[in-house]
Amino acid sequence: MNKRLIIGLALALLLGGAPPLPAGAYGSPRLFPVSQDRKWGYIDKTGKVVVSPQYDRTFEFSEGMAMVKSGGLWGYVDSSGRLVIPAQYYEAEDFSDGMALVRTKEQDQSFAYIDRAGKTVPTEAGCGCTVPFFGAFGSGLAPVIKDGKYGFINKQGRLVIQPEYDEARPFSDGLALVVKGDNYGYLNRAGKMVIRPRFPYSKEYDPFAYYFSFSHGFAVFKQGDKYGFIDRTGKEVIPARFDGAEEFSEGLAPVELDWKWGFLDRTGKMVITPVYGGANIFSEGLVGVEEKGKWGYIDKTGRMVIPPSFDAAFDFSNGLAWVLIGDLQTGKFGYIDHAFGKTGKYVWSPSR
Repeated sequence: MNKRLIIGLALALLLGGAPPLPAGAYGSPRLFPVSQDRKWGYIDKTGKVVVSPQYDRTFEFSEGMAMVKSGGLWGYVDSSGRLVIPAQYYEAEDFSDGMALVRTKEQDQSFAYIDRAGKTVPTEAGCGCTVPFFGAFGSGLAPVIKDGKYGFINKQGRLVIQPEYDEARPFSDGLALVVKGDNYGYLNRAGKMVIRPRFPYSKEYDPFAYYFSFSHGFAVFKQGDKYGFIDRTGKEVIPARFDGAEEFSEGLAPVELDWKWGFLDRTGKMVITPVYGGANIFSEGLVGVEEKGKWGYIDKTGRMVIPPSFDAAFDFSNGLAWVLIGDLQTGKFGYIDHAFGKTGKYVWSPSR
């Protein structure tokens, strides 16, 4: 398994959510979450503290909003660091397509969608539906459950794709993965099945199942115990011959062969030989890779531009990347920029 997946899951459990994500549709973030003396705040791109560490946890921005935790509850700050949705939710997720998933009650799994003003989409009253814990808006629609079947609502809470599927994922890249019986396929936002359910669906854990959703025109599929890629017509454009595969980014996708990771292009040509113990996805022309137990960054030619010296290294976003020194329990997190390979200077020195 790609060690990035293991680290990402461990960070999610340790920090109460997901690891940092790339900038969303609202542009590059101006602020970055940091920890100091076990409290969290935000810095700008130069490392200057903009929001003093005061929260139990802060997250990266998605669509100009970021989750913050205070007193055990979650709220949201805007791109200036101002608290615009008070900490009142027991769980929260990033904004996606202008909406965010939150849990509103302490004792049960009552999830709801809210807009950027904190207003709740009236799903319960509108269609008698419940919201799944993994839900998110995409292409203006979000999955809901009614009578044990999955359908989709719009942002007004109206049921626009009838609940007839055994499972459904949020829309991604204009298509949504839906399960019918033992197979899954894909439908468009009009509810038309554009790729018929022909791919075997398993409820057993698969570390690469997340990438079965479409991104940048491709989706990972599994055949037997191997992975490949399909396009938006369902054509198997890159045969299933890899031990692992993740999404395309900046024209390249990480793939695993014989426990080593490399990168292929959209034609299926291997452009960076699988020699790494782990790999992220490309962002801002660089990608984190693991070599001999440490993480560094290579460019698209495979040249190591930031030597391996980190215990975890995440994607660049607006010029900075989050890195870990030490283990997850006692280690410290800092930020580096593209010049770190030459200067060795942190934008934010590792802290906890």
